[in-house]
Amino acid sequence: MLAFFSALCFLFGAILVLLGANQAEMARDLELGLMESGLLASALALGMGFGVVGAGPLFDRYPRRPLFAAALVLAGAPLLAVGPQLSFALWLPCLALSGAGAGMYETLINGTVSERYGARSARMISALHAFVTAGAVAVPLLTTWIAEHFHWCSGFTWIGAANLALALAALVVPLPARARAAKTGAEAEAPGSVFCAAFLPFAVICFAYVGFEASLTMFASPYASDALELDVPRGRAAISCFWLGMTTISWEKTAPVW
Repeated sequence: MLAFFSALCFLFGAILVLLGANQAEMARDLELGLMESGLLASALALGMGFGVVGAGPLFDRYPRRPLFAAALVLAGAPLLAVGPQLSFALWLPCLALSGAGAGMYETLINGTVSERYGARSARMISALHAFVTAGAVAVPLLTTWIAEHFHWCSGFTWIGAANLALALAALVVPLPARARAAKTGAEAEAPGSVFCAAFLPFAVICFAYVGFEASLTMFASPYASDALELDVPRGRAAISCFWLGMTTISWEKTAPVW
């Protein structure tokens, strides 16, 4: 199960940086300006947001295996459809759907690990998320190689196909059964709303972090080429360096788990 989740986290990180790593080629072939590139990143992030939030109620109500398989299909299938032949208007929903699938299985991983490992789950989740940053480090570097040997859309196709392959794996990977613990006492009387003032500072921090992360990843390449007059691979290397720092921090915090 943990090997399966590690692979999912790696693909989640790959999807996070896929647009930024390919921004130069997409801007050229799709005739995109910075505003259009930003809208594509926003569509992906918006889809992830819906997936992360929407997966919670599903996690509480339905078996794990079909949820993982559906999330992986949703994340992978749209990536097989995108390409230079697709209009900008169709790129937006494809990326939003792919982001929704990725956000969905990210929440499913967190929920399943929390149920399975209890008090140890925080370290386990941090350890798995090291694979998210590992995927985000690897993809920009691989994109430079892909651009030299294949069409830039190959990266989208391969990551989409990998998601679909793992959707098949989800049908056979051992997963814990859904917990059915009943609420009693004060817990049963507590309101079911997830809105709580105590969550507000964390929401603000997440908003700032994700905005910074997405902006840096999406615009590192055009900044390197337009403002600093560097070649595109240098911009991609900057993306990898940014995520490498977070990979190192994640590894140091979770080394005892391994």
